[in-house]
Parts: sequence; C-alpha cells; structure tokens
Amino acid sequence: MSFAASLLRTNSDITRQFHAEIDAWVSQQVDKTFKPACDAAARKGASSAFCTSGPFRQVGSMSPMFMNEQEQQDVLDAVTTCFLAKLAALGFATCGAKPSGLALHPVDGRNQLGYRWSLSASWLGVPEQEEAPQRLPSGASAECPVCLEFTSVVALFPCGHTMCSACAGRVVRSACPSCHQRVTGVTQGLFLG
Repeated sequence: MSFAASLLRTNSDITRQFHAEIDAWVSQQVDKTFKPACDAAARKGASSAFCTSGPFRQVGSMSPMFMNEQEQQDVLDAVTTCFLAKLAALGFATCGAKPSGLALHPVDGRNQLGYRWSLSASWLGVPEQEEAPQRLPSGASAECPVCLEFTSVVALFPCGHTMCSACAGRVVRSACPSCHQRVTGVTQGLFLG
C-alpha cells in the first residue's frame, strides 16, 4: 500500500469515527432532552415543542477551541444534518435544528466551551394512523450512514455516496455528510445490476 493510500485509509477511519461519535451524541440528546420536551408539550395540549440540546464539547480528542473555522463549520454541519435526520425519522410534520454560538457552559461544576442546538418540531397535521405506503420499486437496501436505519438507499449527485431518501432530502444543496462535497441532486433509488 502506498503512503498516500495509507493516509486515505487513516482519513476514512477518522471520518467514520467522527460520524459515529456525532451520531451517538445526537441520539442521546434526542432521547434524553428532545423526546421528553415533546412529551411535556403534548401533555399540555401543544402541537409543537422547542428545546435546547446539552453542550457539544468535542469530537474525539478535539475541542472546538482547537479547531480552525472550517473544521468548526464541518462539525456544525455534520451535527445539524444528523439532528435533522433523527428528528425527521421520528415522523414530525416539520422539524428544525440550528446551532447556537460557541459559548461557555457549566458542566460538572466547571465551565466548558461548547455548542448547543435549538431543536424544534411540530406534529400538527401528522395523521394519527400511518397510511399504507405505496409500494414502489425501492432498489438496493443498506444501512444509512446518517440515521443508521437499514432501508432502501439513494445516491447523492455528484459524489455518489448513499443514504436513505429521508436523510438525502435534507442534504440537497448542502454538504454530503461523508465527503463534504456540495450535493446537487439525489437519485430515485439505487439499482444494482
């Protein structure tokens, strides 16, 4: 293996670890912060909920304090995309995730630098009973690298990375979560010959 190929493999491993850490943190925030906020709002008769995530302090050993501006933006984009995919997978009529600025947050009696996300969702207009989906040819199935569901996948254009259609719909005209290339389109399915 050439030196350049070994660097590419190392980069791929780091990217996978990066997205796995983000996915685990986002899942924890959705389960421990957002779902309870939605439940409390629904018990009060509301049809939407808003809350703020806990502070996101670092990816692996890198704190936002030691990242350059592009690295910070890549983290913000990846976490926001992951939040949107997780919230969309819960079936909300509309949902949103916006990062707040980098700030000090009290954690275990100490102030730590980190980001928070403002999360919102509405369940107004969601049918109480799920309608039976139309059975269209779905193509190849795989685990979506964003929401980790095993489902039919679509390909992003021009990079060719795959993910489920729900997650892909959220990244059109923004960065691919795998390679950060701008996504300009999505296929209807992925059919292998």
